[in-house]
Amino acid sequence: MKKIILFSLVLFFATSSYCQKIASLNYSAPQKDYLQKSKKQKTFAWVLLGSGAALVVAGVAIPKGEKDGFDILTWSDTYKNEDIKAALILSGALAMGGSIPLFIASGRNKRKALSASAF
Repeated sequence: MKKIILFSLVLFFATSSYCQKIASLNYSAPQKDYLQKSKKQKTFAWVLLGSGAALVVAGVAIPKGEKDGFDILTWSDTYKNEDIKAALILSGALAMGGSIPLFIASGRNKRKALSASAF
């Protein structure tokens, strides 16, 4: 009798731990998911575009600084803040360029959401 009870308890716990409940599954409409994803992508794209523009403007606004030396390769004078300016402008341009694929993906997800509503 003990073996039957023990076996039934093990069987009960094994089946309840590996099974999924139908009620716990949450199927949401694909339209909502695509629209929410599109909105988040577009928001992040605007943040990247704005911060990239701010970095470029900050890089342009920084003054040259004091004369640091002479560069033999380019035959020009070097200044103290050239490296900082170049880093700010380059990172700003990369951030602005990184926003373009996000705008494209956002539009694609919005089109998917609108086409899903037709069905």
